[in-house]
Amino acid sequence: SPEPEQDEPDAIAGIGEPKALKAALIAEAKAQGRAVTPAAIEAATRAILNAREIRATLAAVRAAGSEVEYRACDVRDGAAVERLVAEVTASHGRIDGLIHGAGILEDKLILDKTPESFDRVLRTKTDSAFALAKALDPDALKFAIFFASVAGRFGNRGQGDYGAANEIVSKLARQLNALWPARVKAISWGPWDGGGMVTEEIRAQFAQLGIEPIPPELGVQALEREIIFGPDDEPEVVWGRGPWEQDMRRHSEEHAPGLREAAE
Repeated sequence: SPEPEQDEPDAIAGIGEPKALKAALIAEAKAQGRAVTPAAIEAATRAILNAREIRATLAAVRAAGSEVEYRACDVRDGAAVERLVAEVTASHGRIDGLIHGAGILEDKLILDKTPESFDRVLRTKTDSAFALAKALDPDALKFAIFFASVAGRFGNRGQGDYGAANEIVSKLARQLNALWPARVKAISWGPWDGGGMVTEEIRAQFAQLGIEPIPPELGVQALEREIIFGPDDEPEVVWGRGPWEQDMRRHSEEHAPGLREAAE
């Protein structure tokens, strides 16, 4: 995503709750005589919330005294990724660490999926990971962390494409950890709380399934611990509380050496 503008239109400025934001977008579209579709409103809402999160993150990092450079490219384009890595390396001398979080959701059952949608979801996560693995200098890296999902390890209804993408990235991390001198890990997260899209309704659905959304501050602490203290021989980590915990305890040691459950 390109770096978002600092100012929002008056029609949506200050509206934080997703339902109210959607209502404002619908009202604005109708007032302008534009067609309104649920998919378009959902996409616009996500774009606005994502832009707000980017702005807030950049502001928080700068407020902590750090310098931030925001650069954008199509992560599915290997040549573009290679150019960006070369530019950053030329500017700063080396790249010390990587946190890979690329990914999109277009949840539907396989029967309702188009090949184009499946390909979009799969390639956004996997192509970007492979491109970075090719472009980066492993001898300069100190760590590389790939954000994966419990949907990859255990599956999730309507997320066949997303689950496959995450499991591919997890296995890439395992391979790179064996080949590179840097610490390489894939963290299969449960769902994170916050971010604007986890409503009370969604929290209720999670509760019925026995899933506890991860508070952002707890997730950040977990990430820091894995980067600093995570065992080098455990390249795949599952983090979060949910129905997958029982399966993890029963099968991880027998069937998946090097896979660790890290929820506390």
